[in-house]
Amino acid sequence: MKRSLLIFIFMMSVLTAAAQPRYSVFRCQGDAQVKKFKTESWTKLSRNDGLSLLDMVKLGDGSSLVILDTRTRKLYKSHHSEEMSVKYRIDEAVKAADKVTADLNRELLSELKEQDPQSKGHTRIAAAFRGEGGSDQVESLAALVKTSWPTLREDVSCVAFPEDTLSSGSFALECIGGGDGECWMKVSNKGDRGAFINVVRFTSDGKASLCYEFDYESEASCILLPGGTEVTLDQYRFAEAAEGERFMLLVTESPYDTHALQMLLKQTK
Repeated sequence: MKRSLLIFIFMMSVLTAAAQPRYSVFRCQGDAQVKKFKTESWTKLSRNDGLSLLDMVKLGDGSSLVILDTRTRKLYKSHHSEEMSVKYRIDEAVKAADKVTADLNRELLSELKEQDPQSKGHTRIAAAFRGEGGSDQVESLAALVKTSWPTLREDVSCVAFPEDTLSSGSFALECIGGGDGECWMKVSNKGDRGAFINVVRFTSDGKASLCYEFDYESEASCILLPGGTEVTLDQYRFAEAAEGERFMLLVTESPYDTHALQMLLKQTK
């Protein structure tokens, strides 16, 4: 009898965990209301309320909503007052952030060209940025990320690929907190070689995921960081790190398919 009771309690805890929604309200200001999928009534939204992608949300004038992805800890801010699904609000937030990244990449490339039109470094980066630079390195990067987890000794680390052309010591990653439970990344490159960057988030059990994943229809496809520069990526917001989480700056010589790498990381530990 006792054994059966323990099994029942275990199964109920598993079902409860599985039923927890992936998305929730991180913060809402002003008047925010939700109409749950397949219902007709509107109810007030509050912090930590669960959301599904098909739920409809409407905001009052001057109101805003921040949605949390509980798996990736990514935050999506929306301020559109009209009725709009949670999925569309997330898509719009991602599109706006990627546009900022795309504009920043173009500006950095333009500045590099103005500083030295004949620079081999600029030519190499521009070629890679256009997708002309080398073969796909996604599988090698997935293997690198997988083997890096056991060697991490700090909350924030850096790994460069390939190591014979890029020095991880030239790059630094800083996680900046906004004081309201949000954080974002700042990355600097003290070397003279430009590179492409991403950040890998490790959970306490070693599961890895990319912080910046660019969809095939995204206006941006990578994050560029020329030598001697730094970028503050506050267009991408996250909930502050949970206990045991670690971050690793991934620096590469060429851009790559972030969506494909993300899929491979889901299969590894």
